[in-house]
Amino acid sequence: MADLRNVVIVTFTPVQDDAGLSGKVIGKIFGNYQPYSCIVDYATLHDKMVQLVDPKGLPFYAPEMWVEFSHCVEGGGGDKESVQLIVTYYFDGRAPLVKVVG
Repeated sequence: MADLRNVVIVTFTPVQDDAGLSGKVIGKIFGNYQPYSCIVDYATLHDKMVQLVDPKGLPFYAPEMWVEFSHCVEGGGGDKESVQLIVTYYFDGRAPLVKVVG
């Protein structure tokens, strides 16, 4: 039974074509530069990976697309209408820092 959740990916995340060590990286989501909103299926949690159900706006595609569970922050839709982030931009070349606050 599917457990679909609206999430925001808030850090650099490789996207694999299968879960765990058997999957190869097919692309990357740069959530630390631009938080990415999508739908994942928590019921597919395997080897710390969850399956993307709605991979909109990505420049790559595979029949199955998996991301790290720990890089997903629940928010938007359902009983939570938003997720609150604090983003710190550095002007010395470092990647922005994203913190989830609510």
